[in-house]
Amino acid sequence: MTGIGAAAAAATPSRYLDPAVLAGVRRLELRSRLVAEGFLAGSSRSPFHGSGIEFAQHRAYSPGDEVRRIDWKVWSRTDRLSIKLAEVETNLRCVFLVDASPSMRYQPLGGDRLDKFDTAAVLACAGASLLTRTQDAPGLIAFGASVANLARLPCRAHPGQAARMAQALEGLAPAAPGGTDLGAAAAAAVESLSGRGLVVVLSDLLVEPTDLAKAAARFRHARHDALWLQVLDADELGFPYQGRTRFVDLEDGSEVVGDPRGLRQSYLDALEEHRQAIRAAAAAHGQQVALVDTSAHLDATLHRILHARRQRAGRPG
Repeated sequence: MTGIGAAAAAATPSRYLDPAVLAGVRRLELRSRLVAEGFLAGSSRSPFHGSGIEFAQHRAYSPGDEVRRIDWKVWSRTDRLSIKLAEVETNLRCVFLVDASPSMRYQPLGGDRLDKFDTAAVLACAGASLLTRTQDAPGLIAFGASVANLARLPCRAHPGQAARMAQALEGLAPAAPGGTDLGAAAAAAVESLSGRGLVVVLSDLLVEPTDLAKAAARFRHARHDALWLQVLDADELGFPYQGRTRFVDLEDGSEVVGDPRGLRQSYLDALEEHRQAIRAAAAAHGQQVALVDTSAHLDATLHRILHARRQRAGRPG
């Protein structure tokens, strides 16, 4: 029995015109849209509260208010004086950093759920769909051992941006083995953002905590907010293997054969220690790491993460 499945086959140019691939893009678009709509059904608030939207709130004019704050367009329509309370002129720019390294292609036991990469892709596209509803500008950078030759889309406040991200991610071949270079990914994200922005990292975060800390420090130095989503398969979280098992490292091909019963507790202890270390590395720079379990309903996962984000910011809802 193989504990970790092989990475998907590399894409060829003709794959992008294959009807099966095009159907896969549509499925990814549909799934991400359903996740976004499922989230919205449980929340009336903007998913990234505080992001810029082209909307001005008003109140009735009172004697003493500055005349320059009167919205004359409202007056011309209603014959009533109103004061513009807030107007955000620049939209939020958000980069989704999606880990495409081989470890994200782990094939779950039973094959009845999305793998980690597909889970990350669905959440990224769902987040992009939510952002474009408020005229915000999502973008995409896929990364592995580097960001070269992988999917990259600049931030755009366009209704079709989520679909473009879905197409880019659906056609993406697994990154070459060699680990996960968070430094290169962070540098690319910072380079793509002008002014303050938001970076959402979707990765299994099987990296050195010091590497995460350096990336988090780069985001903080550039004055960007960052949200880290650690995407782990239910098999990784529960270690359900039975009988003698061959475990294959998808990054370097190394193998370990053993009895899972003797490995389970030490593995779970090591995983929890690692998760605590990366949470601490992010928290040291004012950032949050949230767990994404591939076996959970993704709309509920998105709702939980964004609700926790609002609570952390001291906002109701």
